[in-house]
Parts: sequence; structure tokens; C-alpha cells
Amino acid sequence: MLDHVVSMKNNCSKRIGVKVCYYGSDRCIDSMVPAYKRVDLILGSMNQVSVFRYSIFQKEK
Repeated sequence: MLDHVVSMKNNCSKRIGVKVCYYGSDRCIDSMVPAYKRVDLILGSMNQVSVFRYSIFQKEK
């Protein structure tokens, strides 16, 4: 079982809302990235799938 981890770093002085999805899918997670911080998100876990594609969208406030 492998975790699909997406890391995001915010270099801005304000927190940013993000939505991370598997590419072309509605399997998504929402998160907030605090100002000047890094966040590691686990998008999902799958057997023997080590390479995956994802999309990141900024959420509206």
C-alpha cells in the first residue's frame, strides 16, 4: 500500500485554501495552507500505484 502525498508551500503572508484532486476525478481533499508554511496532504492510498497525476485549485474565500 502506497500513500499519495502532495506537498504545498505557501510563501505568501495570507493563508490559502486549496482543493487537491486526482487528475480528471472527483476524488478530492480540501485544505488550508497557513502563511509561510508547508503542508503535506495524503490524497489517497493504492496498491502498487506509485505514479499518479493530480490537480490543485485555489478555493474561493
